[in-house]
Amino acid sequence: MEWIIQSPHTGRTYTSIKIIGEGEYGTVWLTQRDDQNLFACKLLKPKFALWSIEKSKKFEERAQQEIQTLIKSTHVNVVRYEDCFQKENGGKIDRYIISEYCEGDTLKTLLDAKGRLSENEAFSIMIQLADGLKYMHNQKIIHRDIKPANIMFKQGVPKYIDFGFAKYIEEQKADQIQTVDVGSPQYMAPELLEESGYYDQRVDVWALGIIFYQMLVGHFPWNINQANSQQMILNIIMEDESINFPIEIEISEKLKDIITQMLQFDYETRIDSNKLFMMLQN
Repeated sequence: MEWIIQSPHTGRTYTSIKIIGEGEYGTVWLTQRDDQNLFACKLLKPKFALWSIEKSKKFEERAQQEIQTLIKSTHVNVVRYEDCFQKENGGKIDRYIISEYCEGDTLKTLLDAKGRLSENEAFSIMIQLADGLKYMHNQKIIHRDIKPANIMFKQGVPKYIDFGFAKYIEEQKADQIQTVDVGSPQYMAPELLEESGYYDQRVDVWALGIIFYQMLVGHFPWNINQANSQQMILNIIMEDESINFPIEIEISEKLKDIITQMLQFDYETRIDSNKLFMMLQN
């Protein structure tokens, strides 16, 4: 069913075209703005919408601040956010996030089709994702749900999408975990899996390390495909924290070392995104 929504901030109208994504947390529509340009519009389900986690005015102001921070992001490897607003609809609040439309496939689709990538192809994606991650972290944004399905290609350029779990931090120090679910378990860092209470931007580095390994090898570093709980995944990783690379797949020692440093169990010894980008550049 077609719908038209007007932004209370800009006055621009968006007309729905078709659903291009649907998940547990909301529906993503392809929309056309009144200037004929195409955008993605995420319509958040009420119980998962960022504003509904806590009803206090203070939280709503903070949530809006976090979204506005994302809107200011201008990096080529970070999806561009255009607007966000909420509208009352039959007694409930619909929440909309308007962002750049990426017409390509996700990294998940690419890996599902190819299994694994050549080192040259993987490296090209790696260095762009590392650059985007460095940018986000320098803007004090933690994505908290980096996974292949949340990396989309636009004209061959990989972009981080879906900032539904993103967090803005005001200080460069470990931050206390909120009481909401964060991320996808197979890509969650140990400090998130064990709910120790503290984490920092390096949870994103861990998730990206898992992805880098997958691109080169074709599967997770640990046998966690069938694990059905965070505790089970944590137990599997704790049984053997070492990162093993199949000898039959030719991978440079440089990339092996970088991925190993990204997947350090103790986040205090894990490299940060600035060092990651520097190591990939050298």
